Amino acid sequence: LKGLGLGTNLRWESGKVIGYGQKTAAFNIGGLENYSGPASDLTKEYKSDPIIAGGMVLNYSRKIMNDRVRWKIQCNAQNLFSKTGLRAVAANSDGSPVWAVSPPRAYELSNSFEF
Repeated sequence: LKGLGLGTNLRWESGKVIGYGQKTAAFNIGGLENYSGPASDLTKEYKSDPIIAGGMVLNYSRKIMNDRVRWKIQCNAQNLFSKTGLRAVAANSDGSPVWAVSPPRAYELSNSFEF
């Protein structure tokens, strides 16, 4: 198993506040007294789900051509067990989510030679 390498990574993000509810408040703006208008209700938070993501790397390296050239092949796997598809990234004042696409699961294979 000489020359073989294996690695992993893990990323955890706690649920974030992505928006607030709305309430009607009285404002004093530009000489207008008790002007009613919408304002954020900081007691009504909308949160996203926590995100757990991780990946792996597997590589193999050895010397070839009479130990003059180092050959390395590596495979990276990203977002192996995270949710794919849509996830809420913001919330409107009524609590309805604003969606975005999560990063996709990806595999990369690289091959290199060092002279």
